[in-house]
Amino acid sequence: DEMIENATTEAPFAALEELLDRSSPEPEPEVLAALRDPIDPSCALPASQLDRLLDPAPLRVENGWCWTREQIGYVAVRTPMPGHTGQMWDWWFDWHPREALRYRVWFPQAHFDTRFVAPREPGAKPFWGATHYPDEDVGLGREVVRIEFRRPSEYGFSTDALEDPRVATIVGGYAGSPSRRMRVALMTHVLLEAPGGLVLRSRFWLGHGM
Repeated sequence: DEMIENATTEAPFAALEELLDRSSPEPEPEVLAALRDPIDPSCALPASQLDRLLDPAPLRVENGWCWTREQIGYVAVRTPMPGHTGQMWDWWFDWHPREALRYRVWFPQAHFDTRFVAPREPGAKPFWGATHYPDEDVGLGREVVRIEFRRPSEYGFSTDALEDPRVATIVGGYAGSPSRRMRVALMTHVLLEAPGGLVLRSRFWLGHGM
């Protein structure tokens, strides 16, 4: 936290570059176990039921993946985030894409570069309407991705959940390939209030946008 604070004030590049050499923590054992085999497709949350992610009660599967009957690739991940707040996330998603080095320190082993297009008009969240072009490796090799960040009600939630006391913030939208001119996936990260911090629910529907 002190390094990032310094990176925004006194020594922006030196402080951030120190973070590039850090090692990545090992995933939680239950997450690794969930990667080994696909879940039953009936356990996948349909993209038409995003509001269920706002309820802190556990869903049938919080960590897992599968191909649905519609041949959509579905990924679910639950990540405890002690000490975090929704304000931190709102700040981070506006701060990190504006400089490539900021994006690289997020995950130095797989993040290489990024480009950022600011929203045309300011919204309630600073990243609503922004478009990111991260250059990254998500497991299939290095590629530039286009991510359109939208307000939740624009991609499937019934509301933007700004007044819901259970919800710290929501970050999501559509991802695709600029080189192929394709919108490929729907993604969302729901940050729920939890004792001592937050719980992050991430969901991806790969192929939903095609």
